[in-house]
Amino acid sequence: MCGFSDFRPKSSFLRSLSVALLFCSLSAFAQSEWTGEDAPEPGPFQGDTGEAMLDPTGDLSKMQDGPREESKPTPKAAPARTRQERPPMKVDDGIAPDAWIDDESAEPLAPAPKPAPAKKAAETKAPSIRLGKIVNGNALVYRSANFDSKVVTKLEPGKSYPISSKTVGPFYKIKVKDGVYGYIADTDVKLILSAKEQEAKKKESAEKKAEKREERQKKAAENRAKKPFEFQKYRGLSLTNVNFREETMGLRPTETLMFYGAKFSGPDVLFEGGYVDANILLHFGAPKYYGDATGKSADGMIMLLDFLFQSAIPGSEKSMTLIGFGPMLKYSKFSVALPVAGKEEAYELVDMSVGVVFNAAYAYKFDSFALRGEIKYYWEKMQYTALGLAVQFPF
Repeated sequence: MCGFSDFRPKSSFLRSLSVALLFCSLSAFAQSEWTGEDAPEPGPFQGDTGEAMLDPTGDLSKMQDGPREESKPTPKAAPARTRQERPPMKVDDGIAPDAWIDDESAEPLAPAPKPAPAKKAAETKAPSIRLGKIVNGNALVYRSANFDSKVVTKLEPGKSYPISSKTVGPFYKIKVKDGVYGYIADTDVKLILSAKEQEAKKKESAEKKAEKREERQKKAAENRAKKPFEFQKYRGLSLTNVNFREETMGLRPTETLMFYGAKFSGPDVLFEGGYVDANILLHFGAPKYYGDATGKSADGMIMLLDFLFQSAIPGSEKSMTLIGFGPMLKYSKFSVALPVAGKEEAYELVDMSVGVVFNAAYAYKFDSFALRGEIKYYWEKMQYTALGLAVQFPF
């Protein structure tokens, strides 16, 4: 018989079994807590589940590692991207409809507006058929656009017929009547324009005339600028202080009078020739000595005309001195009241005389005008002097 002691397990076997169970429990606990990248790789005593592989006999020396495979870590959730981390957008047309920017408060860039397509100008086409007026007598209509072709008919001047808007060589195609067509020389017919076309043609003609006028003026100004001062023509206004003297009422009174006038100077002013100076001077009113003599106010006018042949002496590019002489004409007309037999009677005093005038002048040219000062000596029935100043412009 075996005693009770034969059934007791050996103490060394129990201890080994207890240690193995404790180790497996700790390994299972650790595996449940560790996941992902933080979980340790299986140790030498762990299999797929992390538990120790024990020999069925319980001998720790016969423990072996089970088949091991690499553990798959739990994937992490991707962190949320901010606006700055969003990858740049690929834009094909150069306009980002929702471009990302750093400033959170800023608005996204709006797409640039596309330019509107340019409108095509309306093309005005002339009608293919127009009216033409026959302008020459016995205008011939040919069967074809050839002067050697057969003549269809003759047309009288003044009548209008439908013709083509364009010529075929020197011919217009013309409709004489229904079913009868031919060709007429462009010299025998004139296009009849509509009111709108006539207005457009007048406007075009006026524009061309204005352009030609401006071109002529520009060329004339350029030519004048190139010419020396003594070869340029000038015209303008003058003020002349005349020590007027005449013989009247048995006296030879003298009075200083202001004359207003026009002056023309330069070569070929009135006719082809040398340098001349022409003047028209007017004074409105009668000299005061008529009122002093009659005791009554007088009225009237004085006109002085002179034409001088000048010798120009250039001083510089912009100045010259002139001396000359020429004929002159004086005309005066005054209305005065004279006492006759205790009554006042109105008289018209008219006088006209011719003579000679001499002058000496100095002229200076500016960019767009010239100043001319001169001294004159008039010699007619009476002799008297004058001092004048003129502002002249080239022409």
